Amino acid sequence: MKTKELETVINAYFHARDLHPSGTCAFSSKSDSAVNALAILENNTWSNIYNRLILAAQKTGLMPDDCRCIRQLFYDSDLFPQNSSYCSRMTLFEFCDNMRSAFPEGNAKAIIVSGHSPAYPSFAAVLPYKDKLGKCSYRIESNRLRDTYGIQRIWMKWTDNLDHSPAPSKMIPSGLNIRKCIQSTEDHKFFHFYQPNPCSNSTGDCVIRATSAVLNISWCEAVDRLAKAGNNEYTTLNDSKQLPKMLKKCGMEPLKAITHDKALLNGEQFCEYATHRFKNGERLFVNVGRSHVVGVVPTDTPQYGQRYAVWDSWDCTKRKMGDFWVYNPNVAQKVEDCIHFTSGMRLLHPVYGNGLICRTDGEKERMMLTVTFDKFHEPKRISAQWSKDHCEIIA
Repeated sequence: MKTKELETVINAYFHARDLHPSGTCAFSSKSDSAVNALAILENNTWSNIYNRLILAAQKTGLMPDDCRCIRQLFYDSDLFPQNSSYCSRMTLFEFCDNMRSAFPEGNAKAIIVSGHSPAYPSFAAVLPYKDKLGKCSYRIESNRLRDTYGIQRIWMKWTDNLDHSPAPSKMIPSGLNIRKCIQSTEDHKFFHFYQPNPCSNSTGDCVIRATSAVLNISWCEAVDRLAKAGNNEYTTLNDSKQLPKMLKKCGMEPLKAITHDKALLNGEQFCEYATHRFKNGERLFVNVGRSHVVGVVPTDTPQYGQRYAVWDSWDCTKRKMGDFWVYNPNVAQKVEDCIHFTSGMRLLHPVYGNGLICRTDGEKERMMLTVTFDKFHEPKRISAQWSKDHCEIIA
């Protein structure tokens, strides 16, 4: 197909919509596009769907950007998966034509999963609309058209919320394929077995597990804390660019890796260092190797007494310890209330009236809110600290 012909087809079948609070035109992960697609499908807000994704993560014990967590979100939203043979060798445009023929009344919607690799899918909503002749047609609605070919999966929903699947697929329980750890889990002087995951997953969620150990909260609370620290905008909670900002908002302070003779300490050496260095009950969030993190926490045992140990679901004390974050529960300030201001919230201003928070900037007492008020066309910037004292949160 020639370039001009392809552009004509795209214009006929595609409508750009981006509901992410930042208004960006490119999402950082598959779960971002999944949240956007479901929000478009249900005519809902990003914030509401994001909160449901976090609930799905807490239900399954998986990271929010895990494909199985996204699948659970779709199940909980009354979407029904179709057999892969139904979409085999079908382009996105051909699927829109099939929807128009099969559901001329516009009583069906769909989310299509496309992409050349199952590991990196993209999601888009397919919705009915009235064309220029007043007839029901279907088009793709997403932030951008990533891939015109290669449909991997189709999820469908009907206006009566019942299953009318033309090619039903077997429902897969969310509890299948739980990843167990094959590493050693026996306690010793420098290691304490710690498994807070509600579904006993041992890999893929180390950021949540370490946060749980350091802040002394449950696994589900740790997911919620990191999500709120990211202003409910980031579905990849272990993103290397955003995680430092989230940890700082949770009350942790960064420190550089400790070395001896220009070499990084391993887990056992680091625990010995921490035992002699920290005397006020500090709890440490430590990078291990290239892609793992753990909590290093004061541990009191009858055999070894009071000392620091790695808290994790498997023993990594022989690995090198990198940069780390320090959290002091005794003297660290509590996370500022203004952190709870997130994009998508509505507030009542004593002068301007009802408004929607569309952006947050800065941290703690310096945080600023960009608010669009119902009575004004132009958004206004107000201090989060002032809003905390004078405004009322209404949604």
